[in-house]
Amino acid sequence: MKASPDGRHLALAQRDSQCELYDFDNATGGVSNYVLLAYHDYTYGVEFSPDNSKLYTTYSLAGEITQYNLLAGSPTAIVNSATLIVSAERLGNLVLGPDGKIYVASYGNTFLNAIQNPNATGAACNYKRQAVTLAGKQGLNGLPNFANIYPIINYSANFTSNATCAGAAVAFVGTLQPAVSSAVATWNFGDPASGGLNVATGLTPTHTYGNAGTYQVTLSVSVPGIDTPVTVTQAVEVAPLPQVSLGNDVVVCGTQYQLAAGVQPPGSTYRWQDGSTNATFLAQASGRYSVTVTSPAGCASAAAVNVTLNAVPSPHLPADTLVCAASVLLRPGAQPAGTTYRWQDGSTSATYLAQTSGSYTVLVTTPQGCTATATSQVRLGVLPSVSLGADTTVCPNAVWVIRTNPQPAGTLYRWQDGSTGPSYVAHGPGQYSVEVRATAASCPARATRVASPVDCPIVIPNIITPNGDRENEFFTLKGLVPADWHLVIFDRWGKQVYDRPRYDNGWNAAGQAGGIYYYMLSNEATGQRYRGWVEVQRGS
Repeated sequence: MKASPDGRHLALAQRDSQCELYDFDNATGGVSNYVLLAYHDYTYGVEFSPDNSKLYTTYSLAGEITQYNLLAGSPTAIVNSATLIVSAERLGNLVLGPDGKIYVASYGNTFLNAIQNPNATGAACNYKRQAVTLAGKQGLNGLPNFANIYPIINYSANFTSNATCAGAAVAFVGTLQPAVSSAVATWNFGDPASGGLNVATGLTPTHTYGNAGTYQVTLSVSVPGIDTPVTVTQAVEVAPLPQVSLGNDVVVCGTQYQLAAGVQPPGSTYRWQDGSTNATFLAQASGRYSVTVTSPAGCASAAAVNVTLNAVPSPHLPADTLVCAASVLLRPGAQPAGTTYRWQDGSTSATYLAQTSGSYTVLVTTPQGCTATATSQVRLGVLPSVSLGADTTVCPNAVWVIRTNPQPAGTLYRWQDGSTGPSYVAHGPGQYSVEVRATAASCPARATRVASPVDCPIVIPNIITPNGDRENEFFTLKGLVPADWHLVIFDRWGKQVYDRPRYDNGWNAAGQAGGIYYYMLSNEATGQRYRGWVEVQRGS
């Protein structure tokens, strides 16, 4: 007779009679629910599997071992589950060892056979002949009989899980050692926020954690015949997902816009829609942009944004300037159709007529709402009234003075040769001009006078009076073109005091005393010569 490991069944083998199965009540010692399994003329051994799911019997003379599935259901189903495991030499007693194997006596032999995985069904129980040597001793039918004692098996549970991120499924794999096929595994994932999904059964469940953190996961394995489940609790780390945001869709006034995925932990990696891997991306065209950020723990999150780039207007007003007019029309330049304008006084025309000196500003807004401003400091000035008189005719060798019409005190002058006097000593025909300004920063006015040549009688002076009164100051040739003539002058002792190959009507005896001087004029082109004297008279 044998008791099952959980103490709930008894099995009885009677020689030359029946093999029987009963239920046993540990509390009262009562035996019930008799089941006749088989009838043989030499039934001998009975033994239960460690997980209480199988019963093995031996028909000794025939050398047969039969397996019954105690989980088959009704008594009839249990009887019908009989499976012949082996039919070999004469076999005897069956005993469950402390290692979970069932050992089988082999009559007249020096070894024991063994059922190595008695929890398994059918041939999977792995019957092995000559599993243990008896070291030369000879076995018969029996094996030691430990009445009412069955092996105490120490079960241990364990599980593994894959590293994961918040929002992804964690795969768990639980194990029980030694394995019991009828054991029931129950999980608590330590995630009460998940409600009914916080528990599961089976050895290979999955669970999705909505938030990052450390979760205490407990696996409980209920083994038939053991009142207390085998449990194990382990911490499972769930890494956080990167918090990635590119912001809301954006409309930008400009030619570029820099995108950033927000502050991320050191060691994070980035991949933008074009494959680039910088932490930021410079968008230079309108479109949709996206980035995937992967944390150092391998968790990835993505974000995307639509970027619209609109051109910024570029209004232009004249640079700060003096405008010599009573008004000036300000134009900000060509702008896109639909552009609006607002000037400093609130007016909204595309142009503005500035009629006073001051600062003028325009705000330009495109149809897309992009704005830009332009400012100009405008000074309006009045042109002075200036005249050099009517055009005239002069002798080729004439020296004459040109004056403007009366101007206010402090007026500035600039003649065509760069001189700055209020009047100009002209030599002969030509075009003479002057620029007049009230101040250095004020508006300039210009006037021109043309002196055309006219034939005049040849006059070579015989007296000049260089006394500073601007009358008869120079030895001036009249009726001749001075530059055609070479002038040499000697004092009365014959010493040369002046020599000018291309005379310019400019000799006034500078540095010489008053008195009589002798001149010689020669024209190399024509061979002409003039000789004579001229008196230099100084004084009033």
